[in-house]
Amino acid sequence: MRQRLALAVLMVIAGHAEAKRITCSCGNEIALPEWGAQDLPINTKVMRILENGAYLYQLRPELTANVLYADEATGVSFTPNDKRDDAPPEAPHDVNAYVATGLVKNQQTLSLFGNYAPDTAVIHVELRQADRFVTLYTTPNRLYLCRSGMDLGPGTVDVRITAIDIAGNESAPFATSVKPSPIDDVEDHCRDSGFYEHHHHDHGFEILFLLLLYPLCVVAWFLIVIVRRATVKRTPAEPVAHLEAAEVVRRLLRWQIVWAVMTIAGVLGLVHARSELPIFLAPFPIVAVAKLYWIRRAQVLLDQPETDAVRHGRWLCVTSLRDTVTVRASDIDFVWAKRAGIPKSVAK
Repeated sequence: MRQRLALAVLMVIAGHAEAKRITCSCGNEIALPEWGAQDLPINTKVMRILENGAYLYQLRPELTANVLYADEATGVSFTPNDKRDDAPPEAPHDVNAYVATGLVKNQQTLSLFGNYAPDTAVIHVELRQADRFVTLYTTPNRLYLCRSGMDLGPGTVDVRITAIDIAGNESAPFATSVKPSPIDDVEDHCRDSGFYEHHHHDHGFEILFLLLLYPLCVVAWFLIVIVRRATVKRTPAEPVAHLEAAEVVRRLLRWQIVWAVMTIAGVLGLVHARSELPIFLAPFPIVAVAKLYWIRRAQVLLDQPETDAVRHGRWLCVTSLRDTVTVRASDIDFVWAKRAGIPKSVAK
């Protein structure tokens, strides 16, 4: 129960952090590919988006297949393979472009949430309104841009969005038209320092707290497990019928399978959502799978001849000629197992 409660709390923290992060996806200068990237095409480009998002540098370095390329000046390092990528990414689709204008002059934000191809590295956006023209670049991780100075009026804005992969191939454009929506104020975190990565600043203390809390929780959990197992034999031993023990193990196995699937799916879901917290939740599916293996061992022992089972409080100890396995169950598991072990003819 404590394990499930802890996982639920971390899930809430992860969801809260994710929700706050998309409030404003500004960013400082960014260089692509990311440091340490592997297995990229031999014609990979080194890209850099500047603070105002209006320019994209595409450097074409001399690359050798399977040889690390590193350039501290641009802040990138990656290892290319021996294949070229000349296929453009799929065009963006179902993009819900939205422009919001605050009361402060030139205080405007732009959101570009939609469907982008998995190989999209950079998104090129062009905004045209009468004689005004704005062009900027961003990434699939920064689709809600707090950007001052777009200088758009109240009329219709033509939006043209193009996806660019890491090899510099451009997709067909997605085009739409929107009207800027006036709101009371725009929460513009880029007002003082331009186009910077807001969520790193906003969540620095939270991430530091979790980094410090994580090893402490792991150590505390190990200590609890050790103390629990050290006190198993201190409680009086109660013989348990073979059928009752088998039913307890079956109940534990069913619930543990469900719990293992839930924890693995939760962590994979956070990985797919590109959250920073799957590493903190990783012990839960690992422990769930380990407990599943341990319960399965108890079930195998009960299938062998000359096996004894005794109960020490909430612990079931299964002993054969060669091995002993101890699993933890609740009082309700033992109650239901005892009822299930009573033959129906006797129960009537």
